Amino acid sequence: MTMSAITIHANEIDSNRGGQGHAADVSVLLSVATDRATLVEALRVVSPAVANRPPVPLLSGVLLEGAPNGELTVSAFDYETSIRVRVPGAATSCGRLLVDHGELTRLLAAMTKGARKRDADAQPVTLSTNATGDATINLAGYRVPVTTYPHHEYPTAATAPRLVARVDRDLFANGLSRVLPAVGDDDTLPMLTGVRMQVRAGRATLAATDRYRLALATVPAITTPLDLPRRTQALVPGHVLSMLPTRLTGDHVRIGMDDRDGFPVGFTCGLVTIVTNVLIDADYPRIDTLFPDTATVTVVADRARLLADVQRAAAICVAKVDKTQQLRLTLATDTLTVFPMLDQHANSATGPAQPARIDGELQKPIAFRAAYLVDALRCFEGDTVVLHVTSPIKPILLTDEPNGIRASAAYRHLVMPLRLGG
Repeated sequence: MTMSAITIHANEIDSNRGGQGHAADVSVLLSVATDRATLVEALRVVSPAVANRPPVPLLSGVLLEGAPNGELTVSAFDYETSIRVRVPGAATSCGRLLVDHGELTRLLAAMTKGARKRDADAQPVTLSTNATGDATINLAGYRVPVTTYPHHEYPTAATAPRLVARVDRDLFANGLSRVLPAVGDDDTLPMLTGVRMQVRAGRATLAATDRYRLALATVPAITTPLDLPRRTQALVPGHVLSMLPTRLTGDHVRIGMDDRDGFPVGFTCGLVTIVTNVLIDADYPRIDTLFPDTATVTVVADRARLLADVQRAAAICVAKVDKTQQLRLTLATDTLTVFPMLDQHANSATGPAQPARIDGELQKPIAFRAAYLVDALRCFEGDTVVLHVTSPIKPILLTDEPNGIRASAAYRHLVMPLRLGG
């Protein structure tokens, strides 16, 4: 079964589900019948919400729920994000069952080991419980018991927040891909490990920084004043947003925000809904003031060629076992040159020049961390990229167009250069 037949919800529990009280409405004798590919995909989708090191064993489980209409719900919750997958027609009886996620995933692989993937995926699989609550899986002629946990002890997550904006799916996914590389990974600075998301009239903005680079993307949005709660800004953990691109199946993304305790943020696209209620509680840096208004030098370069030169210079650093991984960029009348800045031979290495359209003059070279410049150039998609240079020691702004420095709605990426001695 393809993903289009699966519905995913994160951190959203139906209003009629109330912990132990739900079990009183249905029998606990759950019975599931589907194909292996469908069950494997459902388990893969909810896997980010399965606790890696659970404080209690049942948080390593996945909850299976069968409804009277034959719909099977597969869900997981790690107290930060809950992901729910609905599989129509897969429940042959009502009930609830909490099974070990990792074990069930491994069994689905082991019971068809050696078979061609197409043949394995098409195999029918059943999962059922008996009167004592024991569960077994039947697949490819094997019948194997499955580890279970008390389903009535499984925690209940918060409901999804209300809709505040709707954005185009492709534009939103593109904006995410452009800001996520700038998310920090230093846990001592938690505010830098998230993406600042703002919803305002007619737009949604995404921003991320790790102090050394800053990315800001703006996406057109359909909003109305009545849809906007008092607080329309949130600092969302980067690892939560990184799950979205592969789970957006519709044409539009619906963004939800709320003023309730915990301030949950939700994203719904087609059959997919992801909600997180554990946001980063910290003041985000005043990033808007970091973008320059003017530039001393503007450089328009071939993006693909510049990226290739930067990657080669970085590879030379690796070949020389140079731990600094730094490079220099120099400008001439109508060319630019990128070459490695080797620690033991700082002034010995050179590189090939490439044509560039340069407005202004800069005498000194600009030094960069190679990885940061590679990430920045990969975030652009056009034939050319524009570098707006104020000084060799001040942040360098990259945009798609020469007038991007003045276009607040354009994608902008700042990279902090390195200070050279002398």
